[in-house]
Amino acid sequence: MPDINSASFFSRSLYRHTPGGSTDPTPKYYVDASRPDDTGNGLTAATAWKTLAKVNAMIAARSIVAGDVIAFRRGQVWEETYHKNGTAYCNNVFVDISGTAANPITFCAYGEGAKPQLLGSYDLSSTGDWTQHDGNIWRSANTLDHCGVDTTRNDIGNIVVKIDGVEQSTGRKLLGASNHDALTSQGMFWYDVPNKYLYIYSDGNPADYYDDPFGIKAVKRSRSFYILSGSNYITIRDLDMRYHGECMVHMVSGDGNIDGTTIYNNTMRWCGGCEYIGLNARAGNAIENWCNNSNTTVSYNYIYQVYDAALTVQGQDVGDTVSNVYWHHNTVEAAYYSIEWFSDGAATHTGTRIEDNVMINGGDSFSIVGSGPRDDGGTKPQGFRWIDNPDAAPGTDCSFQRNIINFGSGSDGYVLRVHSATNVAGWTWDYNHYYPDNGANYWSTGAGRSFAAWKTFSGKDANSEIEDV
Repeated sequence: MPDINSASFFSRSLYRHTPGGSTDPTPKYYVDASRPDDTGNGLTAATAWKTLAKVNAMIAARSIVAGDVIAFRRGQVWEETYHKNGTAYCNNVFVDISGTAANPITFCAYGEGAKPQLLGSYDLSSTGDWTQHDGNIWRSANTLDHCGVDTTRNDIGNIVVKIDGVEQSTGRKLLGASNHDALTSQGMFWYDVPNKYLYIYSDGNPADYYDDPFGIKAVKRSRSFYILSGSNYITIRDLDMRYHGECMVHMVSGDGNIDGTTIYNNTMRWCGGCEYIGLNARAGNAIENWCNNSNTTVSYNYIYQVYDAALTVQGQDVGDTVSNVYWHHNTVEAAYYSIEWFSDGAATHTGTRIEDNVMINGGDSFSIVGSGPRDDGGTKPQGFRWIDNPDAAPGTDCSFQRNIINFGSGSDGYVLRVHSATNVAGWTWDYNHYYPDNGANYWSTGAGRSFAAWKTFSGKDANSEIEDV
């Protein structure tokens, strides 16, 4: 990989993920996990609400309105998810309300210290959280049931622990019709969907084996923020979202539209890994635009360990529009796909700008088993993965510029994969810096190509650089 301590690397990248000075917005409502309960009115730090359940109840009651600022106390942790009747996923916060362009609804931080953490995990850190099933096969002592009306969607996408002070996945997840008898090495796990139990192979009680005070985080099929169609002008900033098996921020417009979403200066760690139902594969995206979206800005976020994509636009159909999506100055590390861009059907893409992002150690995510492909046997890892309908119209007034893409040394995949030169015809694509970091990592536009051949084929990247390291 590139020497990220070198002056040349930092001259290109450091400024890109360090936001300029900004002050926290003034809260309308305060949320503090150290409070005894939710009986306060939330209007001062001394009368703050305690739980995410209270925040969701206020949203459901339409008590949160345009211009309101809901602020979570820095240094606090919320490990709770909310299931709204009629939906099949659990979330930290379910957003089906709108602000306005002049008065957005803002979810943010207040106080001193580390960013507030919103988790989507079960804490299984006590020896009492596990029972010995058979030999080295251990089972969760209780059922893990979190998806409400559709229990077939219950799943555990990952198990995160600390070993020698470093957060990591315990090991490979077995899918679908597998069973606990197939668990054969330390850390392998399987979730029994019909019976809602988690099984893991462990030399002794998992809470004893993984005895770091960090504990054991079993990652639910969940989202941190679920933004529903018609929920416009929502701002999410300065938060730390962790251990969600589906998405960190999921904007789902369906036949409607979502306008004016801003996602700024958040930290997102350990996303995805749940089974994609019916495909015997795993999935999960940190920030996902689904179907119609407009005026979405994603900037200065740090995204780490994602299975599948850190940033993605997908789900469009005939007549759908994606306009003025601006992703800039984000840092993505260890995502299977740093960017996954779908150009589906006859959807219209206009005004997209993907600029000044740093994407490093691509492919080195928890989806990799050793140095091989992802553990569900899917496609190879890619820095920028473009999925298209061959008949899709090219984008207009779109830009992919001044980005850094580095591929992890243990990965076998594509730094850049674009299916046809037509797809990028409407894009300004230049001044990027690519670090393949592996002789097996080559350019693909329907076929493996060298960097020079890619430039000739596409007519792009005339002033971009490539460095083999």
